[in-house]
Amino acid sequence: MARERELLALPLPPDAELPSVVIQIPTFNEGALVRRALAAAMGLDWPRDRLQVQVLDDSTNESAELAREAVAEFRSDGLDVLLAQRPTRAGFKAGALKAGVERSYQPYIALFDVDYLPPADFLRRCMPPLIADAGHPRI
Repeated sequence: MARERELLALPLPPDAELPSVVIQIPTFNEGALVRRALAAAMGLDWPRDRLQVQVLDDSTNESAELAREAVAEFRSDGLDVLLAQRPTRAGFKAGALKAGVERSYQPYIALFDVDYLPPADFLRRCMPPLIADAGHPRI
């Protein structure tokens, strides 16, 4: 635990040197929760040019349209938000996450359930150990 506390206390590099991060939000018939989750993810304190949010939506009801509307709203504000809607739910949530990884280029991935609202400083608190351990390949 002492080593973990030490790693978490490491300072982050300046914003211009922070790595890119993709936030994945898998959804299935979640309705208005999609917009709320997207707003929380886009509220993270991380440089906008180094943050992408993927809404991985496998909805089969009106939630699909709500996801499209929410993503369009955030994209119109100039934010990097990707919507991936698959025609089938092959592999269910794991399949959606895999499809998102295949469309990403960022070295770091954070996965948020649609009902999770991260605090704004989530990445700033979690990333120091990962950046310090950057010699390991992306998994």
